[in-house]
Formats: sequence, C-alpha cells, structure tokens
Amino acid sequence: IDGIDEMPEDDRPSSFRWLEQILVDFPETVMIVTSRPAAVASDWGDVRGFETADLQPMSDSDIRAFVDHWHDAAAMELQTDAAAVVSGLRSRLLAMIAETPAIKNLAMTPLLCAMLCALNRDRRSKLPKERTELYRIALELLLERRDSERDVHDLGVVLSLPDRRACFRNSHIGSC
Repeated sequence: IDGIDEMPEDDRPSSFRWLEQILVDFPETVMIVTSRPAAVASDWGDVRGFETADLQPMSDSDIRAFVDHWHDAAAMELQTDAAAVVSGLRSRLLAMIAETPAIKNLAMTPLLCAMLCALNRDRRSKLPKERTELYRIALELLLERRDSERDVHDLGVVLSLPDRRACFRNSHIGSC
C-alpha cells in the first residue's frame, strides 16, 4: 500500500481497520505500507503489529546495479543495433551520476533513479545539471508526453500542460 500518508486523515482509521482485517482473513499475507516519516504518527505501525523500517539511500554500487538492470531491460526490447545505443546511454548516465552531485542525489532512490534512466534515454544523455530543471523535464515527460506517446486516448477531456501541472500540484486534496 503506497503512500498511506496521502490519504485524508479522516479516512485513515477505517483504512487501517481494513488493512488489519485483510491480515486476519489472510494471515500469510505479507503487506508493506509506505509513508513519509513525518506524515503519520510514528507509532501507528506498532499499534497495528507492523514493523517500521526506513528506506535508505542506494549506495554507489546499488545505483550502478539499478542503472545496469534498467538499461539491460530497455535493450531487450530493441533491435541489436539500437541495443548498442542503449549501452552508450548507460555509460554516459553513470558518468553523469559520478560527476554531478544533483544527479547523484536524485539517483539514490529507486523511483528517481528510474526517472533519470528514462530521461537520459529520452533526451539522449542531454540532462541538465540543476535539480529544478531535472524536475521540470521529468514533469513534462510524465504530464504531457507519456500518455500521447503510449497512445493513451484522452476520453474527451483535454488538459493543457498548465492544467495538468495544477492537477499534479493539487492532487493531494483531490482537485482533479
């Protein structure tokens, strides 16, 4: 269950009861519930029998392994000559991670490391070195281009990029 902290506070008690009931009904279930540390009471897991763990930043070797696996998977869906291009992208991304503190900092979490891999491939290793610009191009990729490039149809509702950004900013309060 990802992002329990994004749920409205008034809905959490019933959701926690629902999770507890799942564990009663299916005692062999392994459940992982994520939250930002400061967003929920620090003892909520203890009260419900959950163990608490903190996600640690990936080490340099973890990052290298992640980037390698991501690019191996990307190369598998391409033809042989294009796979060589992916190998070059991998090398350039690993060099940027090693040389650019802002990029290395982002690469320390799996989600953002995957985003860096995707942006690196999309932009052919032309990544900005500033964190805010990296975030801007990541949002553009996710909010504007991802659906159209995957041929996801708009179902009659077309939102401009500024409207999509507004929805993204306000998504925690259910505005869109």
